[in-house]
Amino acid sequence: MGTSKKGIYSVDEEILATFPCSFTTSVLEYRTMAKDLSTYYKPYIALTWPTDRCIHPKYNHCATATGRLSSSSPNMQNVTNGEE
Repeated sequence: MGTSKKGIYSVDEEILATFPCSFTTSVLEYRTMAKDLSTYYKPYIALTWPTDRCIHPKYNHCATATGRLSSSSPNMQNVTNGEE
């Protein structure tokens, strides 16, 4: 077990993964879902259009040096697909 001071134990992902029980698995799943919620979903609520409740990003076809398509306002290329 990782400790930084006497009586204080680390509960990071690496340590919790060494205890394969339903509680630690649930804690790790909760942390993943909480991070996704605060990173991807909550900030995008403010970006939805009131008329159709959809997010409409800008797609830029001339903004990159290589000519590849990019998006902005918001950058939808950073959104997780939920399969990782």
